[in-house]
Amino acid sequence: METEFKGTKGPWIAQEHPNNKIPIVVGPKKDNGKKDIICLSPIMAEAEISMTNMKLIAAAPELLEALIELLSHAPSVEDLGGDESAFTNSFGVAIAKAQQAINTALNG
Repeated sequence: METEFKGTKGPWIAQEHPNNKIPIVVGPKKDNGKKDIICLSPIMAEAEISMTNMKLIAAAPELLEALIELLSHAPSVEDLGGDESAFTNSFGVAIAKAQQAINTALNG
């Protein structure tokens, strides 16, 4: 499984655009002193909802990193005494969802 994010590295920050106050998410400063705009909220969205959405988007790099770290410590079937049904019922579904989320984030 791919574990390296090839997009704009974090931290990402939710803020208002300085010119028009539209909620945006920006990446860290680049060598030229500018920041990449990661995401721009639709103008038609309600301001509070837009900023809340931008905050969630801004947390994406940290969430992805945490999810990858968490899965690196997830138990295997063997860790649960070889009982595949216990694994599937308790951890398997959650681990499969986490792996799918990571794959989606890294591979589209």
